[in-house]
Order: sequence, then structure tokens, then C-alpha cells
Amino acid sequence: MPQTVTLVHAPIGGRAALLPEVERVVAEAARGTLGEGVTNAYAGVGDGMLTVVLLHDAGEGDPDVHRAAWSALDAGCSAAKSLGVPGLGHGLPVDAIAGTLRGSGISYAELVLTERPSGPIVALLTSGASLGALNVPLARAFTDAFATPGLLGERLRRGFIFEVHDLEEPRKRMFAAPAELYDLLGCLARPERFALKSIVTAEGAVAAVASSARRSDVIADAEDDSPIALVRTGDDAPDLDGLVAAFTATDGAPAVRGIAFHLGRDRLLGPVEVIATAGGQGDGTLARQARREPLELDVSRWSER
Repeated sequence: MPQTVTLVHAPIGGRAALLPEVERVVAEAARGTLGEGVTNAYAGVGDGMLTVVLLHDAGEGDPDVHRAAWSALDAGCSAAKSLGVPGLGHGLPVDAIAGTLRGSGISYAELVLTERPSGPIVALLTSGASLGALNVPLARAFTDAFATPGLLGERLRRGFIFEVHDLEEPRKRMFAAPAELYDLLGCLARPERFALKSIVTAEGAVAAVASSARRSDVIADAEDDSPIALVRTGDDAPDLDGLVAAFTATDGAPAVRGIAFHLGRDRLLGPVEVIATAGGQGDGTLARQARREPLELDVSRWSER
């Protein structure tokens, strides 16, 4: 049965990554807001951002799921603010949402998938980066055989379809790679103008990447955003090693944190941190930061509240 992963990422204010108490309080507050329809969820705090990952069967853009995600963010921010730490709890860009998160300024990405025996789902998280910041590393993972040797095999050589959004004009462009590789890279190399929205397999149109980059979320006068993406690895998509290599070998890549989940028996298992890049260093080194694993919010216990 198809399941949907909804990833939501929003500023919570302050340097919350330095405060373990914030993560505990925020996760408990978020747990109290999510209701029926959400199979299970995770919440984590890092680099001044609050991240919520929901697993459900409602599909993309479901208003109830988006309201649940918003409630989790709002409750988490309120809980952080109650701790009395300067700057915490003042980060959400809007006070409410109308229907869904679209156009709210809050980063979100959704990926519909089915359970498979291997290949984790990776949530890519940034803070204070341009909407197109994930363009080049993701393009490397899905087009560069030096980063992903599996692209040369029969399983992946048919390539992928890339959806790219123009951030200045109301249009999107579709590219088939490797056939239109140079045209694709010509756009993605201009992250101030173009942003990679999604990647699907060339055959079957199975989603492999869903990002938060969409023109409708461009906010006037905003200096930066916090783009995120969900990436399905393994089987008919690049494996985890290829994804990690693409982010750790790309000069000038943004600071990115990647956390991996396995979908098993209709539950998300994990997470484990698999990517932690310094960003902007130009040397492509992997910054092995201290692991801060988001707390699991087990919905099986919610009825006991």
C-alpha cells in the first residue's frame, strides 16, 4: 500500500542545537498535537530549525496532514519559548496556515512510496540557503557516474526526468537525462534563477526526489530560505553511497544534514545521520559532527496521554 512521507522544516529561533532540553520539550509538545491518520512521526531540533517527519496514507497536499504538521511546529515553538531562552520560539514565518502549507514560507516536501526490502529514505535539511542550493549535489547523485557508479548499470542507465522551476517566471521545465543532460546542468548551475523540484524514473515515473523548491514559495525581499528534500535510494534510484558521495565531493555545496529512515511494516525506522557537510568550504570534506538523533514520536502511545 502506498505511503506518503511529509517532511516539514521551519525556524524555531536561537541556536536550539546546543540545548538538548529543547529537543525533548519540543518533541513532547509535537506528540500531543498529531491525531488520527498519521502512522508515526519524528521530531528533531538542530541549527535553530525544527524538523517534523510524518508517515501517513493520505497522499500529497492533504489539508488534515498539513494542519497536523503546522500544529506540531506551533506547539514546538511555544514549548521552546516557554523555556525562557532568548531567541527561542520566535522563528515561524506565519501565525497560521490557510488549508495547506503551500505559500506559508515553511519548507515542506512530500514523497509517495511503497515499502521495499532495501534503500533508505533520506531527508536533506538546510538552513539559510537559497532555494536552488540542493541543485548541483542532487544532479551529481542522479547523473554523475563518478559519484554514482550504479548509473552505468542496466538498472539505472535509462535515466531520470527532472522537473525544474523557474524562480523568476511562472513556468517549469522538464529535462530527460542523460539525453538532455547539458541543458539540465545549464539551468541547475544557476541556483539563483532555477531550482530542482523533483526527479522521477524515466520508466514508470516513480518519484525518487521531492524538494521544497517551488516558485509559489518565493517570498519578496527574503534573503535566504531553508530548502529541504526527500530522496528515495536503492532499487531504481541511486544507492545511499552515491547520494552521500555527491554531497561530500561537491565544491561549494551548502551546509546540509542528511538523516535516513527505513520504511518497514508501514513504519519509519530510524533515523540515522548519514550526511553532515561543512558547506561553503570548497574542499568537499565530510564534517563528522556529533550525532543528534531526532526523538521518535510513537503514536501507539498517544492514546495513553
